[in-house]
Amino acid sequence: MRAKLEQLIAYGRSWKLIEDVDLPYVRNRLFDHSGCEEKGDWEPEEIAIPETPQSMLEALVKSQVQRDRVEDLPPCRQRWMMDAMDILMPRPSEVKRRFEELEREESSDAALAYFYQLSQKSGYIQMGEIAKNEEWIAKTASGDLEITINLSKPEKDPKVIALQAKEKKSGYPACVLCLENVGNGGDLQRPARRNHRVIPVILAEENWSLQFSPYLYYNEHCICFNNFHTPMKITEKSFVRLFDFVDRFPGYFIGSNADLPIVGGSILSHDHFQGGRHLFPMMKAGDHAMFSVQGVEVYRMNWPMSAIRLRGHDREAMIAMAVRIQGIWRQYDNPALGIVAETNQPHQTITPIVRRDERGYCMEIVLRNNRQNGRYPDGIFHPHQSWHSIKKENIGLIEVMGRAILPARLQQDRIDLAAWLLEKETSKLPESLAHHQPMVNCFLDSPQIPLDLREARMRVDQAIGSVFEKVLEDAGVFKQTPEGIQAFEIFLRTCQ
Repeated sequence: MRAKLEQLIAYGRSWKLIEDVDLPYVRNRLFDHSGCEEKGDWEPEEIAIPETPQSMLEALVKSQVQRDRVEDLPPCRQRWMMDAMDILMPRPSEVKRRFEELEREESSDAALAYFYQLSQKSGYIQMGEIAKNEEWIAKTASGDLEITINLSKPEKDPKVIALQAKEKKSGYPACVLCLENVGNGGDLQRPARRNHRVIPVILAEENWSLQFSPYLYYNEHCICFNNFHTPMKITEKSFVRLFDFVDRFPGYFIGSNADLPIVGGSILSHDHFQGGRHLFPMMKAGDHAMFSVQGVEVYRMNWPMSAIRLRGHDREAMIAMAVRIQGIWRQYDNPALGIVAETNQPHQTITPIVRRDERGYCMEIVLRNNRQNGRYPDGIFHPHQSWHSIKKENIGLIEVMGRAILPARLQQDRIDLAAWLLEKETSKLPESLAHHQPMVNCFLDSPQIPLDLREARMRVDQAIGSVFEKVLEDAGVFKQTPEGIQAFEIFLRTCQ
């Protein structure tokens, strides 16, 4: 065990999680944490330094389980490993101090690079798990869409599920985004967050915090959350916060999920944004100039969802235009297109995204409506039932911008569909794959048999990408038809 602990300590030194002056403290803390009795002098030896701590931690916690020091359940093992990493890490105040020092003396990009590496090397960002995800590009009429299958989140252990039902919920932290997660030991309901660190930020004169997502969905995927557990609500102040963020971190985009169920994100109970350093397909989409007001250029975008692009150099004018568009959209009705602003509850909101580039500020506003009816009980502007075998979950901020986050259940289906395509005798799928029949009918019903399994896999992946384009079209309130485009442009002109 001593050798494993020394390897973990060497890892911390190599990646600058700790300094030499910390060594006696760190070593003693790890001895106590692991119950190591091999204390005293240690002959230095050449130690291989891995890129992430996961393999070392798993070897250590395995020995803890074998010695009955840790219960053999995923949350218990995870807590022990995160406690070990916390011993190796700087305190939150030290992280804040170093971040602000780099930001002041070098740049915001240098500060973000430091924090991003810390979040990876501490094991908070699960790089080993993220590497399991599948990812490819699907060429469509809407551009090169990004398709991912999320294999990084671990499946729940049946024993843990049974214990969760018996465990009394504490209500602390109130949700997985709360500031109170920093350093929290977790329980059966929530993951351990001993190695969690955040950076304080001020947005619209309020206290918010910046962190990276433990399961990166794209490059430098960050989350910025309100320090208070307050529900998501998109208002003029939300736009001010978005612009404040990109003024401080011009290398990142920042955006908000919509603030209504069905079209909103998975955590509507806590106001937060998502951002990072990634150029999404929607950001590359073309547009059509509509008009200009007070230096703000307004465009209708060529995108399957109903997206508006604003460009300008005056942030106050940009915010004023965004407020105007949102206000008019909230009251807009077009029953012929299924667009109804309100019944017994409001139905219309937006997904806003802000970034900076060589032309100044750029803001994209995607119009959303969460109404349901008998034909579409899951949502009129939601993935339609034909495509539920690929995507039935909400279309959130990331997918709005053209990056599909698809469930792990698809991985085996991809393999089985390719094998069937290579050997198929009819266009009808076997029962185990019958839920994909709409996709096969639309995108894989070709008399030409693939040459080999590689080509079959490519065809299946392209078909999945084509379905994702259809999903985005379903979520669009103004359809990409002459009638829909005309109605969209009429709506935009009312915003002048």
